[in-house]
Amino acid sequence: MNENIYKKFTPIRLDQMDKVKLMNRVDQKFCINIALLPDLLNEIVNDYYILEIDDVRLFPYSNTYFDTSENSMYNDHVRGRKTRFKIRQRAYVESQCSYFEIKFKNNKGKTFKSRVECENGENLYSDKLSFFLTGHSPFKPEELVPVLKNKFMRITLVSKALDERCTIDYRVSFQVKDSKVELNRIAIIEVKSEGYPKNSKIVKTLREKRFNPQGFSKYIVGRSILDNTISNNAYRTKLRQIEKISNKA
Repeated sequence: MNENIYKKFTPIRLDQMDKVKLMNRVDQKFCINIALLPDLLNEIVNDYYILEIDDVRLFPYSNTYFDTSENSMYNDHVRGRKTRFKIRQRAYVESQCSYFEIKFKNNKGKTFKSRVECENGENLYSDKLSFFLTGHSPFKPEELVPVLKNKFMRITLVSKALDERCTIDYRVSFQVKDSKVELNRIAIIEVKSEGYPKNSKIVKTLREKRFNPQGFSKYIVGRSILDNTISNNAYRTKLRQIEKISNKA
């Protein structure tokens, strides 16, 4: 994809985005073929700012996801449990910052994210992470093991009304032990707002192009594809949808 399209957006600094942190939010996710992304961005360029840090607008991310030995968080998701957790360590490669993050979704569809800065690869048994984990989740350090690594590139858009944030991820890859897979032909679009946005330009444009919101968890997708120790029966329809989108521009 020609990434010069990002240069058309007006930049916004990180400190200017304080009004749209949206740590407690409603998410809508869309999955499209990467070939369609430039046209989409051209249609919304006048309605959004793009995050820029030190002249950089495209940022690499690296995640390590944790779960219990019984895969309780994975199972809660694929079984459709309304209240569920997701726990990961995220490295912002460009800025060399890392955070330990806990996401909780309640039975009303709202996502609450808590995080604490940490060293990349910091042990869960450290005083800081152990205290944070037990204070924000029902899990203890000894219950969790790293189960999936994930990398991707991201741009972040902010509506000019400062009421919506949108992330677009692509060049997504996963690794479980020595097995790896890359999903290079899709883009994952996540629109985040305090409530379901009524005037979101990107949501309106996606719907006009006949794309509807759909669940897409990088954690669940990566493990469903690569981890042969768990059942992916409940997610096979989603995997077929991803394959169809990958093959259809």
